[in-house]
Amino acid sequence: MPTPIGHSLLGLSIMAAAYGVKKPAFTKHGLKLAVFCVAAACLPDIDFVHWDGNGLTLTGACHHGITHSIGFALFAASLAGLWAKLAKHDGWPKIGLLTFALVGSHVLADLFGVDGYAANGIGVPALWPFSGEYHIIPILPAADRANVFSMGSLWAMIVELFVFGGIFAVSTINAGRRRKSG
Repeated sequence: MPTPIGHSLLGLSIMAAAYGVKKPAFTKHGLKLAVFCVAAACLPDIDFVHWDGNGLTLTGACHHGITHSIGFALFAASLAGLWAKLAKHDGWPKIGLLTFALVGSHVLADLFGVDGYAANGIGVPALWPFSGEYHIIPILPAADRANVFSMGSLWAMIVELFVFGGIFAVSTINAGRRRKSG
């Protein structure tokens, strides 16, 4: 299970692939788009927030529920596309597809992370609502939800910085090349 660092890097990678890289990098529109992409890529982790009757708490007890699925990615994409259409945004289909890719990237990244916390099942319900089964392809080490400051968590974060940072670098370089040639 990647941390928000890895999910954020994936979101920015998808932004670079979808929109390219423009100079200056931090225009008002570009910064808004970057914030949207990071937020959407991290959105499935909203299931860390839990209402326990006494108020909101942060807990891993509900983590890796249906927000980590293709069904939730479709739901989020539909809401984003509808919002953009109602706001009379010309690119509303692209916003819907972008949102699907961003939320889907989170599900995919978590699918490849080691998950030893069996509160909801090992892995993610990636194919929900078509299947309630949990799936996992444990390739990447995961940060320990119970002890984020452990050596194992530190190692997992270093690995995700290299893996997801590498994806971000390649995505940004390719976007820059497309901009120069187009």
